[in-house]
Amino acid sequence: CVHSGDLLVAASTPRFHPDVFLSGSEQAVRLLLDDPAGPLVDRVCRMTLAPGSVFKVVTAAALLDWPEFAPGESLFCQGYLKHPDVHRCAVFVRRGTGHGDITLADALCVSCNVYFFHHAGRMGAERLVDWAARFGFGQPTGVDLPGESPGILPTPANSESIAGHPWRTADTYATAIGQGSLTATPLQVARMMAALANGGRLVTPRVLARVGLTEQASDSADAASAEGEGHGIASPRPITGLNEAILRHLSEGLRRVVADPAG
Repeated sequence: CVHSGDLLVAASTPRFHPDVFLSGSEQAVRLLLDDPAGPLVDRVCRMTLAPGSVFKVVTAAALLDWPEFAPGESLFCQGYLKHPDVHRCAVFVRRGTGHGDITLADALCVSCNVYFFHHAGRMGAERLVDWAARFGFGQPTGVDLPGESPGILPTPANSESIAGHPWRTADTYATAIGQGSLTATPLQVARMMAALANGGRLVTPRVLARVGLTEQASDSADAASAEGEGHGIASPRPITGLNEAILRHLSEGLRRVVADPAG
């Protein structure tokens, strides 16, 4: 639920049958533990990987908060930023063409790498990584599951330790489209999208609805549990700077991702 953080559905693959641990077969358990596919790893909150283009909404939010950025101003996408062999759009790799003149809403709709390379390069890394932190990247979500990974949010300050070199403009480009050293869990990405849908609040995900309540529990106890009281679930908190104007621009671009024929 985008408003409460309740995890209504979560799936991880490859699957395994929990009866293995009740069967008493040491060999069966050992096969699970040694499986290189890692079926016991919860992909929801422990697997981290580059989020990719879904991260462009964070870059867009950072740009919209930057006074020098004009979301309605067109940029011509030739398919690549400066050289045809690097910093390209997927459409250029596939078809040898670019997106043409595009605005921010267009860039979100068609997932234009060049647009975000160009503007993130102008804006700089500091505002970009600051907004990523506001959306919770590089931090645990606080979900009530064990072993959650915080992912990695690369910054100019930690680039040397994470990537082995000082921060470069190329790192800004990569981060702007959710690549490079940036990693996140599927749960962090889901929480990011929930914030865009609920008016700009960062929720704390949870799988646990209540503890120790029976069918005879009072209505007041049920209500308290539903709000997360009594078992440490933090209330949703507003994302600093994510105002109605920014949300409106982001929502328009994301609506077009699914409603526009070019999306």
